[in-house]
Amino acid sequence: MILPIWSALPFVLLVLWIAFLPLAAPHWWERNRNKAIVSAALAVPFAALLLLARGAKAAAHLEHSLLD
Repeated sequence: MILPIWSALPFVLLVLWIAFLPLAAPHWWERNRNKAIVSAALAVPFAALLLLARGAKAAAHLEHSLLD
């Protein structure tokens, strides 16, 4: 499945947040719960969009990724 270039945006944002949040808010970034919130805030909407746009084939790919 070939995805459009904009689909890399959540990954780019995650990398930027991992780079800058420890500098901008070091105490907040120390907790693993906050790291999970940042990851989920980017991953869940993208997964939902992928499922809505691509249907059953995307569901199979997401299931495979989750099982890895």
